Amino acid sequence: MAESRISKSLVIAFVLIGGLVLFSFLNYTGFIVKEEEQWACSQYACDKAITAQDWINSNCYIMPNTDNQAVCKVVVDGKEQLVPLSAINQQALNQCVEARCVQEARVRTVDYKVDLTTGKAQ
Repeated sequence: MAESRISKSLVIAFVLIGGLVLFSFLNYTGFIVKEEEQWACSQYACDKAITAQDWINSNCYIMPNTDNQAVCKVVVDGKEQLVPLSAINQQALNQCVEARCVQEARVRTVDYKVDLTTGKAQ
């Protein structure tokens, strides 16, 4: 009779330990307690772009009485100003105005420092 009690207790203990191990494994892999999945766009494709010439045509004009100098309307610190076209880097004027997401990635919130030269966590 004593052997019967020991073996029942032993079986119950092994079942409980096995259950805890299984629960821990399933929890660790995310099968039981899943974090809320969040997805964010990780790659874009430009559908509509404005070329430098389009931008110049929309924002620049020849000032009268200035020897045909072209000036452009730009916003600096929230105020519209006139800047000579010659002072603007025209290669930087090409811009995408309508984009489409072509790839998403699962993301999660984190907070750690990154070495900007290597991109690795510090």
